[in-house]
Amino acid sequence: MRLQYKGMFVVLHLLVILFVCVSLLTGLAISTVSRDDWLMADFILPQGRVHQIHLYSGMGILTVTILYGVLRSQFRQRILNQGFHIALKYLAYIAMLSLCLSGVFAYLGYTDGVIGRLLSEWHYISAITLMVFFILHGVILFLQRGLLVLKQVFNKQALLVGYEFFVFLIVVSFVVKIYFDAELTHEITVLELESQQAINIDGFAEESFWHDAEEAIVFTHGGANFLNGRTAVSIKAATNDKESYFLFRWFDNSESLLHLPLQKEVDGWRVLGAGFSTFNETAYYEDKFAVMLSTTCEFGADGTALVGRNPLSNRPSNWHGKGYHASLDGRIRDLWHWKAVRTNSMLQADDNYFGPPLSVRLGERRYTAGYQVDGKESGAYVMNWQWYNPKYIQPKRLPSNPKVAITSPLAWFQAQPYRTDIDHYPVGTRLPSVLLRSNQFEGDRGDVRARGVWQDNYWTLEMARKNNTGSEKDVMLQDEVCMWVSAFDHAQVAHTRHNRPLRLNYPSEGLLQ
Repeated sequence: MRLQYKGMFVVLHLLVILFVCVSLLTGLAISTVSRDDWLMADFILPQGRVHQIHLYSGMGILTVTILYGVLRSQFRQRILNQGFHIALKYLAYIAMLSLCLSGVFAYLGYTDGVIGRLLSEWHYISAITLMVFFILHGVILFLQRGLLVLKQVFNKQALLVGYEFFVFLIVVSFVVKIYFDAELTHEITVLELESQQAINIDGFAEESFWHDAEEAIVFTHGGANFLNGRTAVSIKAATNDKESYFLFRWFDNSESLLHLPLQKEVDGWRVLGAGFSTFNETAYYEDKFAVMLSTTCEFGADGTALVGRNPLSNRPSNWHGKGYHASLDGRIRDLWHWKAVRTNSMLQADDNYFGPPLSVRLGERRYTAGYQVDGKESGAYVMNWQWYNPKYIQPKRLPSNPKVAITSPLAWFQAQPYRTDIDHYPVGTRLPSVLLRSNQFEGDRGDVRARGVWQDNYWTLEMARKNNTGSEKDVMLQDEVCMWVSAFDHAQVAHTRHNRPLRLNYPSEGLLQ
C-alpha cells in the first residue's frame, strides 16, 4: 500500500511540474498583450494559439490540486523538514490554491470593477509566487541531495505502481474538460420583431422594443486607457425576417475623436502620435468597437488570437510584439469594426474578417496576417499624407475652409491638393488626418449599418446587418452563432477582451432568409 501511495505521489509531482510550467509560460505570454514589461522575455515564451493550452493546463492544475488535497494525508514525504522549508511549502500551497480560484473566477467572467482588478492581480501575483517557489524548491533540494533528487522524482518502480492512478487522472481530466466546454459560453435570446417595425440606426435606442430585449453583460478587460483596463459591455439583440439589430453600451469617460492629427511645425507637418510608428498608438487615436462572429465558440477568440512577436514562423514579425489575428483552420470569422471618426459619419461599420494568413507583399510596411477587409465597389477613407515618416510628412490635401473641425474627417472634395505656395498655416495648426473619398462604402464592405453616440461617459452603439448577405466573407446570423466584443479607448490595437463568447439564441430557423 505504501508503494502505491508513493506511486500516486510521484505521478502527481510530475504532473504538477508539467502543468505549472506550461501554465506559467503560456500565462506570461498572454500577459504580454497588456503587460509590456514581459515583452523583453518574449524570446523564451511560447507563441501562437496559447490560450487553449493555458486553459487546459489550468484544468490540469485544478484537478491535481484537488486530488492532492484529498490524498495528502497518505503522503509521508519528509523532504522539506526544516522551519524555513515548511513555510516555503505552505506558501506554495496558498499560491497554488489562489491561482486555481482566481483562474476559475476569471474564466467565469468576474473581470469587472474592483473585484475583477483584484482577481487579475491576485492571479498574476500567485503565478509569480509559484514560479519563485519552483526555482527555490529545486535549488534547495539539489543543494541538499544532489542528483539523488532526480532519482526520487523519476522513481521507475513508483511510476509503474502508479500507472492505474495516471489513467484515473486522464479520465477525470476529460470530465473536467467536458464541464468547462459546456460552460464555455454566455447566452442571449434574440428578440423577434415584426417585419414592419420601424428602426432607426442612430445610436439613441429610442425604439420601444429595446426595453423588452434581453440584456447580457460581458465584462471585458486588458484594454489601454480604460480605468484599470476594464469596461463592461451591455448587449441586446433583435431580429426580423430580413435583418438583425444589436445595441451595445459601454463606459468610456472620454469621447476620443482625435485620429492622428497633423500639426504644423517650423520645418513642416508631422503626425502626432505616441506609438503609431509601431502600430500601437494609445494617445492620438479614435474610440472604436469590434464585434467578431463565428459558427464555433472556442477559447482565445475562437482560436484566432495568436500571441507573440512572431507567432507565424513563415510570416513577418509584428512591430508591437502583441501578436496577430488569423484563422488557421481556413474558416472565416466575421468582424465588424466601428470607428468613431472614420466610419461613424458614414453611418457604417467597416465590414472585415479574420481569414488565413495573407501572403507577404513586397514593400508593405505593416503585415496584418489574417485581418482583412471585405471587398467593395466604391467608397473609402485614406490617410492625409503621401508617405508616413515619424518626423515629417507632406499632406495630400489642404482644406478649402481653414476653420475645418479637427475632430471630423476631411471630405476629399472640400479640400485641394497640397502645394507649398498655398500652405500659409501658422505653426501649431492642427488638421484632420482622415480623408473621405465618398459618403459610404458600397458593396460587401458596406454591409453593416452602425451609429454611435457618446453621452454621460457612455458610448451607445446601434448596428444592423442582413441575416444572410450571401457573401462568403460574412457569417450568417442564425441560432448558435457565437459573438465576441472588444472596446478601444483611443487605442489602435490595445482593445479589451473577454474569455467566454456570447451565444446567440434566435427565435426560429424559419425566420431567417
